[in-house]
Amino acid sequence: MAGMLLGGLLYGYLSDVFGRKVILRWCLLQLAISGTCAAFAPNFLLYCSLRFWSGCSAVVLLSNNGMIVLEWVRSQSKAMVLTVMQCALSLGQIILGGLAFVFRDWRTLQLVVSAPFFVFFFSSRWLVESARWLITTNKPEEGLKELKKAARRNGNKYAEATLNMEGLRAAMQDQLEGVQTNTTVLDLFHTPNLRKRICLLFFVSTKLKKNK
Repeated sequence: MAGMLLGGLLYGYLSDVFGRKVILRWCLLQLAISGTCAAFAPNFLLYCSLRFWSGCSAVVLLSNNGMIVLEWVRSQSKAMVLTVMQCALSLGQIILGGLAFVFRDWRTLQLVVSAPFFVFFFSSRWLVESARWLITTNKPEEGLKELKKAARRNGNKYAEATLNMEGLRAAMQDQLEGVQTNTTVLDLFHTPNLRKRICLLFFVSTKLKKNK
């Protein structure tokens, strides 16, 4: 949990600087290495240190993966996709319980759970970078390229004609203006509605962790 706290703060900032895809791929590799090495840890202190680094990367995989997936999903499907992603987390917990029943040795279980992340890391090279991040960080040409790539994958034959720099700038004008404003964590508590939602989310997440 300490690793997840630090990872959320550190890699969240780095994701804004270097991009969602780069940090996501790095965290996949970090989780694969730290988790696999934990299976061979010779003492408890080293095991805890490796689990700390696993926690740092695990929380970012959830957040960055969610952002990238939701960005490339049409608006009317976002709620359903988000629900499926949350259900996948619960399904993973069920599968983990089954694996723990099959592999009684904790080192074997740790290795079985961690090794597949090497496969996820190598397959993540085909992920598409966040076009919104590219555009808001003054890389509109690269953002437009990613949009056209996604359109072609979805079978849109008219992507080249409809996607252009002028239309892109017009559609993203509000977000481009918002980037010019410097914000801090304290901005989450400036308005009553947002303050109430943040406090409720904190309360719910705390209760869920206690129940686990």
